[in-house]
This record gives sequence, C-alpha cells and structure tokens, in this order.
Amino acid sequence: MVKNTLWVILCLSLLLYSNKPVRAQEVPYGAVYELLETVQSEGADVFSPDNYENALKALERVRADSVRGKSAERISKRLIEVREYLDKAMANTRLVHESFPDLIVAYDDALNARSPELAVNEYERGMATFRKIMSKVERGGSEPASAMTGLAIKQLRQAELVAIKMAVLGTAEKKMRQVDEMGSMDVTPELYTQAQVKLSRAEALIDVDRYALESPRLLADECALILNHIIFMTEWILKLQKDPGGWEKLILQFERYLSDLSSTLNLTPHFDRNMALTVEPILTAIRCLQDDRDHLQKQLQERDTRIGELEAELGKLQGQAGKYMVELEAKRQQIVAQQYYEDKIERVTSMLEVDEGTVIQATAGEEDRIVVRLTGLQFPSGSDEIRPQDFTLLTKVQGIIREFPDRRIEVHGHTDSKGKEAANQKLSEARAHAVMAYLSGNMDLDDDRIAAQGFGESQPIAPNENAAGRSQNRRIEILLLK
Repeated sequence: MVKNTLWVILCLSLLLYSNKPVRAQEVPYGAVYELLETVQSEGADVFSPDNYENALKALERVRADSVRGKSAERISKRLIEVREYLDKAMANTRLVHESFPDLIVAYDDALNARSPELAVNEYERGMATFRKIMSKVERGGSEPASAMTGLAIKQLRQAELVAIKMAVLGTAEKKMRQVDEMGSMDVTPELYTQAQVKLSRAEALIDVDRYALESPRLLADECALILNHIIFMTEWILKLQKDPGGWEKLILQFERYLSDLSSTLNLTPHFDRNMALTVEPILTAIRCLQDDRDHLQKQLQERDTRIGELEAELGKLQGQAGKYMVELEAKRQQIVAQQYYEDKIERVTSMLEVDEGTVIQATAGEEDRIVVRLTGLQFPSGSDEIRPQDFTLLTKVQGIIREFPDRRIEVHGHTDSKGKEAANQKLSEARAHAVMAYLSGNMDLDDDRIAAQGFGESQPIAPNENAAGRSQNRRIEILLLK
C-alpha cells in the first residue's frame, strides 16, 4: 500500500514536468528512494541481487539524465524501468521466502553468529552457493535451484558452527598456539595436557549443541587460566635454564614466602632439612584454621537459625501484644464510657427533687434505657391539662433530655385503678400526648424522635388500696431509648 502510494505521487510529479527539460533538483528522488528502502528492508538486495543491482543502475541513469537536463518524459521512462526492476526483486524475494525457508533460517543464523567476521572462508563458500541459488531463481529456475539448497544450508551451518567456536574458544586457542610456539608441551607437559583436555571437551560440547554454551564457556575460561599459568612457568623455566644461579634465587624466594607464611601462623620453618618439615606444619595449621572456620560457620548458621526462631516468636508475641493492646484500649474506652455514663446519670438524677421524681437505669436483661419517673407531675382529676406549677419540673425534664441527644424519647402515661379501666386507659394516653406536645413545642423535637403511649392502670408500681400507693401509680414516665 505504501509503495503504491509513493508510485502514484512519483508519476503525478513527473506529469508536471512533461515535454520540457528539468533540473536535477526538480526530480522527485525522495519518493524513489523511499520505495527503494522499502524493497531493501525486505532483503531484496540479498535474495534478488541482480534485479536489485539493475534497479540501482537504472536509478543512476535517472540521476545522470536529470543532471544533463533531459526531458521529464525520458526521466519518467527511466523511473518506470526502476520500478519494474524493484517489482521483480520484491517478487523474487517473496518466492525465496516461500520456497526456501530452511535456507533463509540457515542464512540468518550464520549472520547472527558473526560468520562474515569469525568464519570468513566458510561463510564465503556458503554464500557463493547461496548466490548461485538466488541467480537461478531470478532467471526463473526455482526447481534447479532447489537441488543446490542442501549444499548451501550445509555450508552456512558449518560457517555458523565455526563462528560460534571462534567466539567461545578463540581466546583459548590463540593462547594454545602461543604455548606451542614457546615449546611449553615439553616444559610443562602436565599442565599442557590439562589445557588440551578442557579445550577438547569444550569443542565437543559445542559440536553436540552449538546453542548450549554455558559449559563450553566455563571450560574455555578454565583452559585460558591454565594456559596463562603455562606461559608464566615456561618463561621462568627457560630463564632458569640460561642462568644456573637462578635456581638458587627461585628457591630462596620460595623460602621467603614460606617463612612469611610460617611467621603468620606462629610456626618455625626448617629450611636446613627436608622441605616437608616446613610445609607440613603450614598445611596442618591451615587445615586447623579451615576446621575453625567451618565450626564458626556452623555456629553462625545455628545462631542465624536461632535468631530466626526468636524473631518469629517475637513477631508472634508482638501480634499477641497488639491484640491485647487493642482489647485493653477497647476495655479502657468502655470503662471511660461507662464512667461518663454513670456520671451523667448521677448528674441528671441530681436535677430532680425527691418529691418530683427519680431517674432509673435499665435492669439487667432489659433494653438499654433510662426511665425518668415523674411522680411529682400531677394532673387535675380526670384531666390531661398540665398545671402551670409543673412547668418548672418539665423544664428540668428538658435539661435531662438534652443530656442524651442521641436517644429516642417515649412518653408513657399511667393511672391508678379508680374508675373504669377503659376510661383510665384513655386518660393515660391523653396525658402522655399532652406531655409529648409540651416537650416537642418547647424543644423543637423531630416527630420521629418522640412518641407517646398510655398504659392506664395496667402497670402499677405501688398498691392501689391506699392513697399513697395510688398517688405513685398516677405518673408520667419519660423513657430515653437508644
């Protein structure tokens, strides 16, 4: 889609310049080069090299014609030629991807392994066969090209393998050639054999799986260290062979090292006798130090384990302590709230005189309630009218209610047993509603917060057989409910 759009823009631009000479800067090269880059991004320069090269040559002729001031018509024909070559290159590229997927993978793997840099000869052999295949495809011979595919894949895979070995083993192989040139095989045969074994094992592992390189790299690094050791020893030995007095210098230097080590370990060296008499005590002391180290490490591990156990136990205790602190705080708040509540009850109780009434807290098992029993609030016989002399008492009741702003209010009316039961029930309701109306009017209470109810003579608190008992039963109770 992008290429077609660019081509339309290119052709429209050329129509503007038809039948007249054009200058180089007037040729729309931008669209041409964008189209060329699109084709190149698909790999056409590799998979269809002849067509791609012809497109470049045709494009160069376009540039030359524009420099010479040729007509737009001539340049347009040249650009059509460029487009034709690029179309062929793109078609061949798609054909190669469809017909030779294994070859494309082998080619990509060889590039990723840096074969052009690390396996030049092998890569060039593979690419020579690869180019022949691409050339046959460009000439329309995909069937003959298929016969060569196996060889090209084999050559590119070999180039990849050589490049991988060079990347992993190159440093060690270079040092191996160096020690061979120094003649180290005869001077340090044991180390030389060790290096050869490690290098051979690394190469064998790569032959088995060229993509599992962790172990081969470790072996190659170990081989390189041994070879460095060989180079060092070879240089020393060759130097000593030229200087007979050098052996004495070497032994004395070695003895100085042993003397320093013995001194550090509080040992006495014995260079006047067998060297083992000096070395063995050092080795024994080192083993003792290693045993001490192991013992200390074990103690350290045990300590760390114990610390972990103690930390876990501490965490558990902290969790329990936190729980207890929460419970303790809740209990404290409960006590504070209870004390505050009791202080408030005591305060509101003190608002009433003995002959006016009393404040009663709910008994166990009952709903949380406060009962303000107004035995001093008396109505005229058979009436629900509040007497003016009782306004003071009701003002005190308002003060009590204000102490409990979050509680609902129920006004209960009660009578004695004199008279008919139905009349007493009706009278108790009327008196309760009268008190409710008074409180609502003076305190501006919401209707859903206060209610009134009459119980008639059904709930006496004293005997009705005498005047004193009947006086107590004729009462108003203000209930403050949660």
